[in-house]
Amino acid sequence: MPSLLPKLHPLATLFPFARVIGLLLLLSGVAVREIAAQPDITNIGGPYTTSEGRYIEVFLSARSGSEVTWQLQIPSRILTAEINPRFPSPATDGTAGYYRFGPMELRDSGVGVVIARNQTGSTTSLARYGFPLDVSVRPDRPEFGRETENLSVPAGAKATMLKRTYGALPMTLQWKKDGQNVPDATDETLTIEKTVGSDTGIYTLVATNKYGTTTSPASTLTVLLPASDVAITQQPPAALRVWVGQTATFQVAATGSGSLVYQWRRNGTPISGATAGTFFLPMVTVTDAGDYTVVVSNANGSLTSAAAVLTVLTPPEITRLPQSATVLLGAALSLQIEASGSAPLAY
Repeated sequence: MPSLLPKLHPLATLFPFARVIGLLLLLSGVAVREIAAQPDITNIGGPYTTSEGRYIEVFLSARSGSEVTWQLQIPSRILTAEINPRFPSPATDGTAGYYRFGPMELRDSGVGVVIARNQTGSTTSLARYGFPLDVSVRPDRPEFGRETENLSVPAGAKATMLKRTYGALPMTLQWKKDGQNVPDATDETLTIEKTVGSDTGIYTLVATNKYGTTTSPASTLTVLLPASDVAITQQPPAALRVWVGQTATFQVAATGSGSLVYQWRRNGTPISGATAGTFFLPMVTVTDAGDYTVVVSNANGSLTSAAAVLTVLTPPEITRLPQSATVLLGAALSLQIEASGSAPLAY
């Protein structure tokens, strides 16, 4: 006939009084705990490979009745694991989680053993699996992994670009826009909190460590501007002819919402300080000749005026006098001069 008593802890079968005490504890709702044991490792990953100066990142787990701490023993030293801040850990008692060892040095390459330890004792990956771990620390030049490709955002919106770097540490980073350094942009992530039209461009990240320099693939940022409401109501004069030393005046009138900004250009190049609706050249020289335009802009866009062609006139100047000559009476005489100045010249 089967026993009607509940099954008790195995130790209760060895001593009659233990059986009675165990039965009383069970009937009173108090559980009889198993004897605590050292950790039983269930996962260590591997092999471990990383670059000099970086961390070995791995998921570690073990069965244990109490909190577990982890170490990596390599020929050069013993490293204590820390929680990997890039990943959440499923357990808070160390029995399962994303950990990291490091920063690693070139001397750390070789074979290693993971140690799991609780309040009862410790066990090693070598004892659990029967073979050591391969640990490789490489002297890598910078490389790029996950990254932002092309990005389009409306004007005023936030733009974020990421270039994930790999390779030996320490490493210096510098973002560039159209080949020029972006001030204070020295992280893997470049953030522009409030974009404007001038932020449109081609962006790259340059990474440098002691093993070399690498430039990331380019990413294009396009800032989408609303339709421009700038209108030019009075164009500058189509042609302007001015004598050397006189004043040349260019004027434009425009309308548009908000504040209007003017920038005059000569042959496409901005003229320093020429930022009003009217532009003066007080003492014209021959080198001032060219095509003059003005770019009128506001927060919604910009518009370029028609070109005003400036021609600089110079007065006549005799550059070669006639030569003296002796001729016979009644013979033909030919005299010649050369002169410069704005055409047409009359003699």
